[in-house]
Amino acid sequence: MRRERAWLLGLVLTALCLLWASTAVAAPKQYLLKHPRREHCKAGYAKRTLHVIKRSGRTVKITETVCVRLATPAAKPLPTPVLPVTNPAPPSTPTVEAPKETPKEEPKGPFATTTKLELSEPEECGIESLGGSGSNNYCRYDVAASVLGNGSLLTLPKPEFVFSNPAEPKGDWVVSGESPFRIQVNHEKVGSVQATSLFIPGEALIGTVNADQHFSVYAKYAGTTGFNPSQSAPRELVP
Repeated sequence: MRRERAWLLGLVLTALCLLWASTAVAAPKQYLLKHPRREHCKAGYAKRTLHVIKRSGRTVKITETVCVRLATPAAKPLPTPVLPVTNPAPPSTPTVEAPKETPKEEPKGPFATTTKLELSEPEECGIESLGGSGSNNYCRYDVAASVLGNGSLLTLPKPEFVFSNPAEPKGDWVVSGESPFRIQVNHEKVGSVQATSLFIPGEALIGTVNADQHFSVYAKYAGTTGFNPSQSAPRELVP
């Protein structure tokens, strides 16, 4: 008799479990709190206040407190396991850079210059009679100069031509300007008086001395910030 009652009680419990499982419903997204001041939301819900408009003959705006179901947080992905390296790669060999060549420095100025005097051979030489016991020996020359600096021909500033005579203690005569130009040397003799003169024919007297002494000439270049000054060797002018 007892066994029959136990078997019957187990059957009833089984039926009740099946009935409960078949009638179970999902948890609601939200539900209304009738007494929000003293009631609390269930686990997994949060309290929210809503403003609701209801129409019953007229429009009424009321406030309701509901419990809203919280979203279930997404499961965090499991960390990727780090496997131990069984065969580590050999250390890389450092790259040795070839030594860089030191750039050659260009020479800085001022550069040396070379001044060359260009003097023709005596031309149009002759003797003039000055009447009585006087005479004048003369010759003409073409004079020019060129200046080289760092392998280039320099045109500015123009070279100067310096004429000198050992019988003139006061100094030299300097002629500047375009070249080439023509000069004439005179050696005049009247009795016991002698004089040597230097001219630019038809233009100007350069210098004269009361002696039978030869003039000489050289060309000089004054130089600039990029080039040093220089001068040529002197040459004699013989009438």
